[in-house]
Amino acid sequence: MVSLNSEITAPSYAHGIVGRVRAGQRADLADNYTSAAVPVTGETLTDPPAADNWKGAEVSDEELRTQAFFEGLGWDFDVVWAWDEGEQQPVLRAEAAGSEGAQAEGRTAGDGTISHEAVLGPDGITTVTVHAGERAAGEQVSAVILAVPADAHRTSPGEVVYLNQATADATGDLTVAMALPDPPRASGFWIAVDTSAGTERYVARLDVQ
Repeated sequence: MVSLNSEITAPSYAHGIVGRVRAGQRADLADNYTSAAVPVTGETLTDPPAADNWKGAEVSDEELRTQAFFEGLGWDFDVVWAWDEGEQQPVLRAEAAGSEGAQAEGRTAGDGTISHEAVLGPDGITTVTVHAGERAAGEQVSAVILAVPADAHRTSPGEVVYLNQATADATGDLTVAMALPDPPRASGFWIAVDTSAGTERYVARLDVQ
């Protein structure tokens, strides 16, 4: 995960990747990165920043705003992502190519309908499972969470609250966990999914349960 927040503020437990974990539980974290230039107010963890802790590994803002950084993480810029020079961040190729500018919900993949489930846990962590279908099995799947009223086809950095790319399992499923801003209002987010299998883009309300 790469955090592109402009700032992080909370009375306590304010960190680049995870706010807090419920007592008696733990979060298994890996490969998380944040910009060293992002101001954090209310930090609790005293450990130094690292890719496997709540803070994430700090990267200079200059490096984070380059395509080479994301390519080094294995992000697919041939099929899934394009680089937006103006915003200095990855964008889904469907966004880079433009669109009719309208939200499209529940778009279908070539072999069926992509769907998702989002569940808010008692620890405040939202777990999202994307079902991309057999065609996407073993392929790269990108998931972007956007704050409403963003246009899911033409986004700005301030509207992106989460983005990630990972490999789908043998059934075409991908599960990711995230700490969304103000979880009780989680119905106020969109999810946009693309795959390297060439499936049609999927956009829908996140609708956390």
